[in-house]
Amino acid sequence: MSRETAVARLKAAGVEPGEIIDAGKHVPGLRICSFKDPAGNIVELMHGWLDEDPAE
Repeated sequence: MSRETAVARLKAAGVEPGEIIDAGKHVPGLRICSFKDPAGNIVELMHGWLDEDPAE
């Protein structure tokens, strides 16, 4: 599922996510969107981040 689809589903459920931030100049392909859950915790959706090199 794309970030845009996930954000659209959150909005449809009444959650107001922040803007999608393009952090590609720091990590190629990285995009981030954050929002607060009902308990007030900040949750981030990230796309384009790899913890390890997939070639290894």
